[in-house]
Amino acid sequence: MTANTRWSLCICVIGTAWLGCADDGAPSDTSTAGNPATSTAGSIAPSTAGSGATERDAATGGTSAPADAAVPEKDAAGQQPTPPVPDAGPTGGGNDGEWTLLLEESWTLPAGGEVAQWCADMVIEEDTFISAIRPVHPRGTHHTTLSITPDQTPCTTAAVFSDGILYAAGVGTEALRMPEGVAMKLPAGHVLHLGLHLYNVGDEELAGVSGIEVIRVDPEDVEHEAELLVAGPLSLAIPPGRSTSTGTCTIVEDQTVFALFPHMHQLGVHLKTTATIGGQAMVLHDGPYDFEEQYQLPLEPLALRVGDTIDTACTYENTSGRMVTFGESSDTEMCFSVLFRYPATGNTICRR
Repeated sequence: MTANTRWSLCICVIGTAWLGCADDGAPSDTSTAGNPATSTAGSIAPSTAGSGATERDAATGGTSAPADAAVPEKDAAGQQPTPPVPDAGPTGGGNDGEWTLLLEESWTLPAGGEVAQWCADMVIEEDTFISAIRPVHPRGTHHTTLSITPDQTPCTTAAVFSDGILYAAGVGTEALRMPEGVAMKLPAGHVLHLGLHLYNVGDEELAGVSGIEVIRVDPEDVEHEAELLVAGPLSLAIPPGRSTSTGTCTIVEDQTVFALFPHMHQLGVHLKTTATIGGQAMVLHDGPYDFEEQYQLPLEPLALRVGDTIDTACTYENTSGRMVTFGESSDTEMCFSVLFRYPATGNTICRR
């Protein structure tokens, strides 16, 4: 398997790039990390895991949601309904298959080096469906994304996310397993993009191999195609000290969500995600946040309808002594409830 490798230090931060280009006052990443190698595009034929792979428990596929996940707000009488029990990792529809390497990329960073968007691309040769996915993220890999575009694109956030993103993971993220009959589709002829945010916080050169492993499933076993929905504020201004930022997303398409990925950067200490469904508030997650342990939390499949909302509240402890804004660098911040859902629509950024 080979990959066409490209990289760019993004001038537009991720949220403003999704909406257009950042204004002159928006932060940008200016660090460098050398010139990655370039090779030709390849296929996604099954292969074994690369040298950057780590051992995981394929039977469980990650970490269970905390006990406070998916807890409805108290009713008018002040009673707290019994919360549904989150699925510890859906199985079925090919989830018991073999993990294979989908795409990987080797990299080297100098001491203190950071690259906000390092890309590896691959042309998809045949329709492929995946029922489980996990990152290969050695030290220095701060987040990993997987997206698809019809054609080759520059290695920029705006270009890579123009047609939708399938998957996102952070430091500590383990396997995501989809419910039976649900899978992500990689359509033949499209270009698969592995996006890496790399950051070497040490005082010596750092090298690694980052990538994505998957479990494939037969097309006849797939009833619904999955993707993700990013919900949260697309601009931030976090003052020194402790503060909370919020954002509301209004659902514009009927969908079913089955997992939640809370995502902030290094100043984040707490994140709460609340879904308001038919006028009733339901807490999907309310707990502490650790940048080094960014778990994807499985949920009982939850139907959302047009007009329902997702509210994200992020609490930060800003010890930098300066205002911190939105950006891709780990030294800037984000505030997202990333929801894995079906059916796939290509509308992966909730801007409302």
